[in-house]
Amino acid sequence: MHRRDRQDAAQSDGDDTHACGSFTYSAYPLLYGTPDVNHDGVPGIWATDAAGALLLYQGGATGLGSAATVSGSGWSTVRQLG
Repeated sequence: MHRRDRQDAAQSDGDDTHACGSFTYSAYPLLYGTPDVNHDGVPGIWATDAAGALLLYQGGATGLGSAATVSGSGWSTVRQLG
């Protein structure tokens, strides 16, 4: 989904959170779920943060792990992941 489409959807129902309280649109403008990044059979999440970094949250059996910074900058102008 394009960023503008998400913003329009968020404004229509008052939702300003992607998936949980810590993944707000202002903190993480783009999110993309992937079936399996590290071949452990658990989905992961790619994200951009407000500073323009590309992050990878590898899924785990009980939740997301800490973010790994894949690229520290340059992602603030990207409109879509995936």
